[in-house]
Amino acid sequence: MENGMNFVRVSLPVDNMSATVTILPTAEPGSVTDQDVLSVLRNQKITYGIDEDLIKALVNDHSKYGLPFVVAKGVMPIEGANGYYDFKFDISNEARKPAVLKDGSTDYYNIRVFQNVKQDDILCEYIPKIVGENGMTVLGTPVKAAVTRDLPALRGSGFYAEYVREFTGKDVDLETFNPKDGGKKAAPKADDASQDLEEGKVLPGRVKMGIRTLYKAAIDGKPEFKFGNLNVLAVCEIQGDVDLSVGNVNYHGDIQINGNVTSGFVVNATGNVVVNGMVEGAIIKAGKTIQVKDGVVGNNKASLEAGEDVIASFAENAFITAGRDVTANSLINCQVEAGKSVIVQGKIGTIIGGTIVANTLIQADNIGSLGGIKTHLRVGCDATVLNELNSLTKDLEKAERELSKIELAISMMEEKKIDNVSLKMQLLHTKIDKAAYIYKYREITDRIKKNIISGQDAKVIAVKAIYPGAIITINVQSVYIDSEYGDIIFFNKDHKILSKKLDVDVHV
Repeated sequence: MENGMNFVRVSLPVDNMSATVTILPTAEPGSVTDQDVLSVLRNQKITYGIDEDLIKALVNDHSKYGLPFVVAKGVMPIEGANGYYDFKFDISNEARKPAVLKDGSTDYYNIRVFQNVKQDDILCEYIPKIVGENGMTVLGTPVKAAVTRDLPALRGSGFYAEYVREFTGKDVDLETFNPKDGGKKAAPKADDASQDLEEGKVLPGRVKMGIRTLYKAAIDGKPEFKFGNLNVLAVCEIQGDVDLSVGNVNYHGDIQINGNVTSGFVVNATGNVVVNGMVEGAIIKAGKTIQVKDGVVGNNKASLEAGEDVIASFAENAFITAGRDVTANSLINCQVEAGKSVIVQGKIGTIIGGTIVANTLIQADNIGSLGGIKTHLRVGCDATVLNELNSLTKDLEKAERELSKIELAISMMEEKKIDNVSLKMQLLHTKIDKAAYIYKYREITDRIKKNIISGQDAKVIAVKAIYPGAIITINVQSVYIDSEYGDIIFFNKDHKILSKKLDVDVHV
């Protein structure tokens, strides 16, 4: 009788994660045994995941001859996951823009400029890494799962870490670390070695069950995650008005004023300033964003200057400067300058009078008035900016030539070994000063160049109407509006100001 192994064919896929056996249909019933199949598998070094019961059923059923059957299966690796932080607050550090409501109005009141947390609030949870499980091919070759990694503990201030181990359905406090206490307790580590946990006691060594790390606020304040550091910053909160009872306010951080800022007073903050009331003829400066919920009645004395955005329900007779955007429901006789855009929308949505300047966009529902009040709108970069850039570029080129001469002089002194310490120190100090000057003004020129590029596509948009009396300047070209136009956009092309009807919803 012919050897039954001759009737067994085995095939393997490229990944060797399975083995398929086919018994040739020419084999007589009973001529192939399960041992014949196992021998063929062994000869091909297939040793893992073999289904011997299936093989026995296969050789005993002649109707299955000629059909392929998977008789061995490998195990795919179970991939783990890297550790990560699950933040419970918005870490974008961006002030929210006013929301446009269903009725078309704009909500200037419920804007979150910064977030507040209370002491012991959870700021974030660290989810530790999950270690993957290796797999195995049918050839007995391990298939390694990807290596997973944990992240380092968060650094910063104004928070503490609480380590909790999940055990038999209960959370058991392990250790807490509060930076205020000066402690240096390390978090317990997770490991493959399981161990018991006695009631009310943590045994020494490593633990297997998952460790949850909760980062909680140590103080009331504003949470912030920047440059990999977590901080809870104290917020200066003034319950009433800024007036004679309070005086001028200067604060390194964020200020929240729950009343008004009355005429003649100054509020200065390196962070954000939120005024839940009104600003009268006062001066407010902020390194980040200024928000005025009840509006600005400036009497030509109010000045708002923000490094980022200015957001107000309305402003009248005020001076406003923003590094990025100015957003309001109405601007009446204001002098406004924005590094990016000015957006005026809401139930009123009107710009009347004054001068509005923005780098890329001025957009309002209505611009000007039926009475023909002069309203100046300027976007892009004018001749003054171009002249400034040319002047700075020439100064920089001169400074760079002078720096090259200084560096050459220092090099020659070193080559010729001239021992004049006083002269060398003077040259080094001059080199440092000149390099600092070049670095500073190179940043300024780069910023101006970016503004010029972004201002090339500058636009003025009147969503509903623009009235006679409005004067539009885009880059260096100007146009006087002598008729009323509706839903229109003005732009610059080929050194001319052109206009067209709006064909999209432009509300931002």
